[in-house]
Amino acid sequence: MKWYYLENHPNFVKSVPSGFRALGIPLVMPKPSATPQEVANDLKKTRPDVILTTGWTPMQREPYLRVVRKYCEETSALHVFWSFEDPLHTDTWSMYYLETGKPDYVFTHAIHAPDLYHRRGIPASYLPFACNPNIHRRLPPDPRFRSDVALVANYSGATTTSWRLKSLRILLEPLIAAGYDVAIWGKYWEQGRSQLPFSVPNRILRGPIPYSSVPRVYASAKVVLGIQNDAQVVTRRTWECLASGGFLLTNRTEAVLRHFVPGKHLITAATPEETLAFTKIALRDALLRKKIGENARNELHRNHTYAHRIKEMEKTLLPYLQAKRKRQTHFVLPGDLIREIRPVAAITHVSGMAAIPRNQPYLTVGRSAYGESRVFLWFDLSGEKPNGFDIRCARLKLFMAVTPPRNVAIRCHPTPLSWPVPNRLLTQIGPPVAKEIIAEAVRGNPSYPYDKRWITLDVTDWVRAKIQSREKKPGLALVMAPSKTGQVTFAGPEQPRTPPLGGLTYYRRFIPRLEIEYTRSDQKRVNAVWNAFRG
Repeated sequence: MKWYYLENHPNFVKSVPSGFRALGIPLVMPKPSATPQEVANDLKKTRPDVILTTGWTPMQREPYLRVVRKYCEETSALHVFWSFEDPLHTDTWSMYYLETGKPDYVFTHAIHAPDLYHRRGIPASYLPFACNPNIHRRLPPDPRFRSDVALVANYSGATTTSWRLKSLRILLEPLIAAGYDVAIWGKYWEQGRSQLPFSVPNRILRGPIPYSSVPRVYASAKVVLGIQNDAQVVTRRTWECLASGGFLLTNRTEAVLRHFVPGKHLITAATPEETLAFTKIALRDALLRKKIGENARNELHRNHTYAHRIKEMEKTLLPYLQAKRKRQTHFVLPGDLIREIRPVAAITHVSGMAAIPRNQPYLTVGRSAYGESRVFLWFDLSGEKPNGFDIRCARLKLFMAVTPPRNVAIRCHPTPLSWPVPNRLLTQIGPPVAKEIIAEAVRGNPSYPYDKRWITLDVTDWVRAKIQSREKKPGLALVMAPSKTGQVTFAGPEQPRTPPLGGLTYYRRFIPRLEIEYTRSDQKRVNAVWNAFRG
């Protein structure tokens, strides 16, 4: 196979291509500043069999992805996405990439994430990070990077609402509190530390560090803390530290234990007390640190280089490439599938207003002394009954672009009019709303937008009835519960130009949607193409 790697981020450019070089596999990469047209010219000239994309970086954007889609459609080449953002950002980024980039196959570094892709009709398998032995190797200690304990990590805005905070509280907090010689290398700690539930003093912050210098930290610190982002994932720096012969103290998680033996390749802690106990032992025993560090380095270089990962990719992808060239599919649909449907129209109707723009950036449900605003959504459900599958459940998902200052009660009603609706009803009295309540939700003032700002309404019975009646574009209405005041503003179909959601690359993930889950009603094995995203 000939490969094209669409990437320009230094961290990945210095790691993933090393696997191709080690195996002698032809690989072409764009120049760092390549435009989408230059990428298209590269593909036309080099004619790769596989285009590999990774991460969440500047080239993983719609203009580049359009080029990749067009090339793969015309040549039957494979687009392969190696997802590094699961499971924390699966819904916001990975699903955006699935919908926009339409890869043929996904590798993911989260143990249980393949099922999330399978249920959207995309073949996927687990493939973790690795090391580049040319960079991640034992180096002599460097006085500039010496400390008893070191942490190499950028502060993330998602830290306080993710598993990462648990990791920090187990590994970092007790060592700071006990007064150990700790050094933190990475960006954004000066601004972000105020969000943590424990103190991070100025004296331990060392600031940003070049990627090429990170192995020197691993060589110079006696103990390296391996912060994990999720129990399903082994972070990239974990692999790189172990390959450099560093003595790593990390969390005892499912993903870590899948690959490494505590006491042989690294040390794991499940509580702050274990962190303190193991650190005390390790700082006293240089021979122990050396032995475990050597075991780790040997294990990584023998079994976990990027050459190993690329070799596994080639073996996995060959039957998919052969099937695509024959205009067949190699993937057997699972017994459970998910489809997302965007609205064909979405409006806010405000009592007393003369005109309403359609498909607005923001959709507001509310009631005040000045009147009432209602949100109307219409969905295309034509052909929404795949052969051999039954509807298990259906949800209406809405993202709060502006959160209410207090709890508000939102009710979901059917509207008896299908789309399109006569203009006079949009601009005067508004579309009618049935008395029937389909679902109700109460939501207050959450803090983190991508985790807690979703309102989910169960509309299973309504979807089943509309599909059975073959009503093509039925509508829903969202209203404030009687006797309640206040408002909640949802993201709409059109991306706003201003904050809070203006400028997001993956804004499409915040548009209102129906999520329909299907389950197989027979035992047939089906090789077919599943369209997981409509509208």
